[in-house]
Amino acid sequence: MLKTARKDSYVLLHDSNIYLREMVRHAGVKRWLRQISKHKELFEIVDFPFSSGVALVRVLRKNAWKHLV
Repeated sequence: MLKTARKDSYVLLHDSNIYLREMVRHAGVKRWLRQISKHKELFEIVDFPFSSGVALVRVLRKNAWKHLV
């Protein structure tokens, strides 16, 4: 589904502030946000670290997903 997101699409993520899940590798929201944050020309990220966390990601370029490994 993410590969079909076009330029100016928004992705809303929850549980972006749960570090315990990251330590036991149960969820990868924070890890995924770290990966795409390396590509500032492709994605814009707003992370709200309140409670369990919510993050909003905007795709800035066409075919941005092709640049992720």
